[in-house]
Amino acid sequence: MIQPKLILKQVFSISFLLLCLFLAGWQVLKGIQKYFSYPQGASLTLEKVSDSILPEITICPEDFNTNLTAANACDLSIPYQWTSEKCPDPELNYQAVYNKDPKQLLYSLMYMNGTCHPSACFFVNNFRLFPKQAPRIIHHAKQLSCFNYFLPAQSIEESGITRLMTSFKKIAFIKIHTPGMFLTELKYLNVDNVMIEGDINYEVITQLNTDENPCNADPEYRRDDCVVEKIHEKSMENWGCTTPFGMNKSHICTNVDTMKEAVKYHDLRLIDSGQFGGECLFPCTTIIPTLSIRSKKDVGFAFLSLEFPSRIKVVEAYPAYIFLSLEAEVGGYIGLFLGVSLLDFRGVVIAGIEKTYSQFQT
Repeated sequence: MIQPKLILKQVFSISFLLLCLFLAGWQVLKGIQKYFSYPQGASLTLEKVSDSILPEITICPEDFNTNLTAANACDLSIPYQWTSEKCPDPELNYQAVYNKDPKQLLYSLMYMNGTCHPSACFFVNNFRLFPKQAPRIIHHAKQLSCFNYFLPAQSIEESGITRLMTSFKKIAFIKIHTPGMFLTELKYLNVDNVMIEGDINYEVITQLNTDENPCNADPEYRRDDCVVEKIHEKSMENWGCTTPFGMNKSHICTNVDTMKEAVKYHDLRLIDSGQFGGECLFPCTTIIPTLSIRSKKDVGFAFLSLEFPSRIKVVEAYPAYIFLSLEAEVGGYIGLFLGVSLLDFRGVVIAGIEKTYSQFQT
């Protein structure tokens, strides 16, 4: 006859074992769920400007940046009419009308170091400092063309550049933005017959590319190009033609009413470019710029002087729970609740080898 004490002992042992198995399984499941939720941490460092990406600077006129002589000669009504009896080819007309020369907008654009005289500084418009850095021309429904400049990071370190100085022939606005994100950046600074002195400060933020929050990690990626291409595709689907403000200008609308609809769609989609979702991801590394104005004087002409920071904040996301963390946590809970470790597996393997060897000898 089995003694009640022994039964109670067995029941307790089995119950306790099941409880430990449950707790170990529960904790392992929680660890797996945590791993696949891709938790992130973030590091904050101060870095030299030359060690990180730099913002792009884009300058636009307040109104249409056009060659009015060419427009008037062809009897064109900008921005909706791009063809006429005199000039039937809309692509050639657009090429003739939009302004390609930044010198029509700027007297000068200089990157300076702290000691040089303006006459000895680094003019960008005539490309003495960066022969390959002609401005990128950005086509836009509001201004037709803007001028986009990018300063290589190594140039700041090699040349000791600390300041951007610009003088304007016309009223203009300036945007400082993440590379390739002029069209979707809404903040800008107006320069209207005043002399402005200020500071450029910015943070560089890098996020992880995950399934829940995808982004584009390609350092050469330009979201503007993707958005403009998608607008072109949708315009072709809707009207069979497009505005002249995209990269493809071979199907410019010739009907004024149709062009008005296409331009309206173009403007709305630039404001709400998020509708393209996964087709035009935001870059994983973005810049958050801040312009601090130190002085603003009414001098009858437009002049801008901005100081670059020597160091910037860099925020970088990293995986806060990697596979090694999962292994450690699972191993810890199995050891805590079941008393099993890798050393126990070592003992099992050795015992198996000895048993097999004994059987082989027998």
